[in-house]
This record gives sequence, C-alpha cells and structure tokens, in this order.
Amino acid sequence: MDIVEKYARDVIAGRIIAGPMVRAACRRHLDDLVKGPLRGLRWDWDAAEYALDFFSEVLCLNGGEHEGRPFVPEPWQAFIIGSLFGWKGPDGYRRFRVAFVEIGKGNGKSPLAGGIGLFMLEADGEPRAEVYSAARDRSQATILFRDAVAMVDQSPDLDARLKRSGGKGNEWQLTDRETKSFFKPLSSDSKGKGKSGPRPHCSLLDEVHEHDSPAMIEFLRAGTKGRKQALVFMITNSGFDRNSVCYAYHALAEKVVNRTIEQDSFFAYVCGLDEGDDPFADESCWIKANPNLEVSIPAKYLREQIDEARDLEHKRSTVLRLNFCVWTQSDGSWFRPEIWDRNEASIPDEELEGLPAVAALDLSETADLSALVLLFRAPDGRRHIRAWCWLPGEGLEKRSVEEAVPWSEWHRRKILRTTPGTVIDHNEVAQFAHDLLRRYKVRALAYDRAKTRQFLLKLEDRGMSFVRVSSAEALDKALKESRADLIVYDWGQGFLGMGPAVAAVDRLLLTDNFRHGGNPLLTHCAGNVRLEEDAAANKKFSKLKSTGRIDPIVAAAMAAGLESLMPVAPLGSSVSAPGAIGAFFG
Repeated sequence: MDIVEKYARDVIAGRIIAGPMVRAACRRHLDDLVKGPLRGLRWDWDAAEYALDFFSEVLCLNGGEHEGRPFVPEPWQAFIIGSLFGWKGPDGYRRFRVAFVEIGKGNGKSPLAGGIGLFMLEADGEPRAEVYSAARDRSQATILFRDAVAMVDQSPDLDARLKRSGGKGNEWQLTDRETKSFFKPLSSDSKGKGKSGPRPHCSLLDEVHEHDSPAMIEFLRAGTKGRKQALVFMITNSGFDRNSVCYAYHALAEKVVNRTIEQDSFFAYVCGLDEGDDPFADESCWIKANPNLEVSIPAKYLREQIDEARDLEHKRSTVLRLNFCVWTQSDGSWFRPEIWDRNEASIPDEELEGLPAVAALDLSETADLSALVLLFRAPDGRRHIRAWCWLPGEGLEKRSVEEAVPWSEWHRRKILRTTPGTVIDHNEVAQFAHDLLRRYKVRALAYDRAKTRQFLLKLEDRGMSFVRVSSAEALDKALKESRADLIVYDWGQGFLGMGPAVAAVDRLLLTDNFRHGGNPLLTHCAGNVRLEEDAAANKKFSKLKSTGRIDPIVAAAMAAGLESLMPVAPLGSSVSAPGAIGAFFG
C-alpha cells in the first residue's frame, strides 16, 4: 500500500484532521501524481518504502514510555519521509533538496530529523557522506544529535557500524569507517555565521525560528553544490519575528504548497490552525498543530498549558506560538498579533491634512534609532499614526546584517530616513520636524527632556516659538492662553509618566482605534516590545528587556498619552479661545 498517497487522500477527505498548509501540501502531492510527469517528475514508491522500512526495521525510539520501541513512522511522518525520498526529478535524482517542517513543540520533530540523518549516513549509498545537525548554538545542535546517538545505541546494526567519538553521553561525532562518512553537530557563532569547510550530504537545521540570520542556512546550502542528492532539512516551532529567516521560509512554504509559485525542489509541511480556530475554547483544533497528539504529546499537557495561559498574557503568546503554530507578534507580553493586525487599515496620507494632530519625539543622542510620531484624529474617532525614523547612514548595510533587521531595504523603500555620518545629525532631524509640524499644524508635542532640550533650541533657531509644560493643568492653560507655535510637554520616562501613555495606546488598540497603516518598521518594533510593571501596576515599555529597538512605539505611546489630555469638543461645537486648538476633536 502506498501509505504516502493514502495519507494525502485521507487529509483531503477530512478523515485525518489537518491545518490549511498541510491540506495544501497533500493536494500538491496528489496533483503532482497526475501532472508532475509533464514537468519530468516521477513518483517512486519503492524508494519511499525503502526509506520508511529503514525507520521501522533499523531505528528505535528513546525516552520514557517509548524507549526501545521500533520507530514505526506515524502517518504524517510517513508522508514527510516518503515524499522526501520517493519523488524524483527530471535528472533521475531526488526531487527535493530543501525541506521545511513547522510543527508544535513535543511532536517528535527532533527524532524524525535524527532518523533522516542516520538514513542518509548509512543507507543512502553516498560515499564520504557528511551529515550535520546544525543550530544557532551548540547546545541546541546537540539535542538533535543526541537523539541520533540514542537510536544508534538501540540498533545492533548501527552500533556495529558506527564509531563514537567522545565519552559516553558526551559524543561529538558518529563515524562509519568503511564509507568514511560521519554525523556530527555544528553550531553558528553568536552572530549566526557558520564555520567553514563542510560539504554536507544532509544538513539538519533545528529550531530555525531561533536563528538570528540566514548565514548558517545559506552556508550549508552552498556546501551541497557538489552533492547530487543532498538535503537541507529544517525543523522549527513557529516564531514571533516576521522579519526573520524562519518567517521567510514559512512565507515561501505557503506560496509553494498553495501553488502561487512553482518550486519543485522545495518541500514543506507546515502545521497550523484555520482562521477562526480558538485552541483556548475548542480542543478539536489541537491536532492541526499537533499531529502526534496522544502519541508523543499528551492532551493533558496541552490542557495544563492552556489553563496557565488564560490569565498570563506572556504565557498565552508562548503557548500559541510553541504549541499551536501561531506566529505571535512578540514572544512576550504586549499584544497578540491579531489585535495589531486588525488595526492595520488607514486612510491615505493626503486625507490627514486638516485633521487635528499631536506629536511625540524619541530622539537618540548618538547612533540609535530616532523616531518622530504624529497622531491624527479622524472624524470617526479613529487615531491614525504616522512614524518617521532615522538612523545614521554610514554603516547601514553592516548594521542590517549584524542586527538581522532589513534597515537597508526599509531605507530604499523610504520607510527609514538616514542622516550622513556615524551619528544622528540633529540639525537634519530638526529641519524635517519643523517642516512637518508646520505642514500639519501640530499644536502639541511630547518629548523626553533628558534628550531633547538642545533639539528644541534648533526648532527655535528656525523661527518656531514654543512654550514648555509638564502637567495636564499647565497644558490646558497653555492651550487656552498661549499663542506660541507649539506646546511641548515634558513627558517623564518612568512608570508615572509612561504608565498613562501605555494605558492610552492600549485602549486605542483594544478598541480598534489605533490605525498604524501596516508600517513594517513600526510592526517590527511592536514585536520587540516587553513591558515591566511597578508595585502599583503601572506599566512601561522596557528598552532593556525588549528584544530589539522599540523607539517609534515609545513615541507612539507618548503621542497617545498626550492626545488623551487634550480637550475634546462635542461634535458640531468649536473652541475659540486664543491660541487654543479650535474644535480639536469636534
């Protein structure tokens, strides 16, 4: 029986419950059985069965209740193994050279990868085969390698053929002295750059969502150029950084299985929920992200995770990401991605002119990201955010590589601005801010006094008058009495200052009134945000705990906090006091 085709048909017929991208992968397989020969593709069930037999007849599982049991692949595992080794390309060699598997934590992806590595080491007929388990750091790479070593321990055939290097429990290489083949872990350095030299027949890349750059993956892929049937096999949980290499492969996988693009050498098996599925309310969807449910991952364990996450936002994000294959906006505690995403829509920039607006500035002193944010209130009550950000232009490409953030691309797309040199030129930022504030007739600006005092003087040099305030009462008085061009509010950066600002932007997001326009730089920074809390439950954004730059989000919160202090005129009324905003929210 061709169990690979059977699995695909059972999934499509609904006899096996699976998520949307797995269903698409099965549909792709069935379509290629019919149409693939027109592209030179050939399905070789004998080759697929040979690989599957290696698992069930040679390998044993390890750990807990599974210790010593034959590794008989589950149907979903058989689909992956059979697809990888059964499909042939026009040249007669194997079709798939890159595979991407994204699945919930605890579903046995590491033993699966270890078994594939041992098959390609010992049963693939490749002389001097090099097999690597690779990860961001050595400890992670060793986890997968240890699974392979444990399978060797329990297989008399493999145990007799493979020599271990290293002491018991500390093995660092498996070697077949007859074929001169070896299997060992390989890690990148702290910046994600691979070591030199490998010519892998099989590369097993673990926890791709933790890779901070594509360096290791691309390095190993480049090393396969001399191997006719090499395989780069990536396994991962879902992540939170949508600018990461992992999300790039996730997005590619979605396009390939849905046939948006044709890439015959790329295999994908990506678990996930359907739109509308709620794992907190409906256990029936759990198996879509956990095909090994009640095999290697008990439903009891998932219930425990769900129960803990109901009251802990950071736990909720982690559970959705690791256990249910949901790409969260961050791996911490601010907002779930669906809340951010549903606030993406906005109005065209030309419609912003004439709307009441406030601003906030988070200005760096040297080479860090600087951000100016304007918040506009539309007649329907929604607030529309626009952010302008700066970095030094010199070394931008290097910064993009080192931080694994597409600063250079955003600069080319005019999402990011730069100033000449290695530090932020405050004069250039001041000129841009001056023109922008006058263009939109911004009445009030929140700023951080510790960083912005000299900047305000630069605005004054350009003919802009301002009055400083540091309380709601002083702001109200200035709005009514001052004829200055701009009211600048000294916004404290501690819990007492940022607490109300964070609460204000939270309210706007939760009520779908924070329209950010899908700015990718702003979205990236939102995904980096971590909160910290004082004893009085005041919250602020923590630049120390956050996973990357958050400056425009800090500025957006300050703008929301400032806007919440502005007078709100009833619809149809006007405010005519000298120097006031007029019908600011009228």
